[in-house]
Amino acid sequence: MDKIVYRLAFYKKGLLKYISSIDMLNFMSRALRRSGLPVAYSQGYNPRPLISLGLPCPVGIESKKEWLDISLSYYIEKEDILNKWNKELPKDLQFFDVMESPKSSLINDTYGINYELEVFVVDEISFLEDIERFKKSNEVYILVRRGEKIKEIDLKRHIYNMKIEKRDNKYN
Repeated sequence: MDKIVYRLAFYKKGLLKYISSIDMLNFMSRALRRSGLPVAYSQGYNPRPLISLGLPCPVGIESKKEWLDISLSYYIEKEDILNKWNKELPKDLQFFDVMESPKSSLINDTYGINYELEVFVVDEISFLEDIERFKKSNEVYILVRRGEKIKEIDLKRHIYNMKIEKRDNKYN
């Protein structure tokens, strides 16, 4: 019998933003087991639920939309998946969308990540000038430390779009 793969979108906020991606996977697996959904398991000596997270959100960052793929043993109505799984999760971590997944992997279907930053500005004119200078420059190098190694990275290569808007006297 073929398993059915579903792709679910969820948000996490509040204190749950401090859970690492590995702990999040364990957390989701436990909630899935309690939900009673017919989860499919890997084969072998130590079977594990067939569940995978998309690109991990950094620890300490709230998310509005993260993705997860789950394999179930048989077809279940999408609303039932949401209702049963969400009952086992705290209100700061809930699924809000589900679809039957394409045959491709979640990582291969991810093209980028959107971040929204809230910035408190002391000198608005200098801030806007710095943003314009950043947008116009071809390269912007930053130093990144990983353990003992320090590496220079061109930040501009990793930013595809940048939008600045002012809301409630704060820049987003």
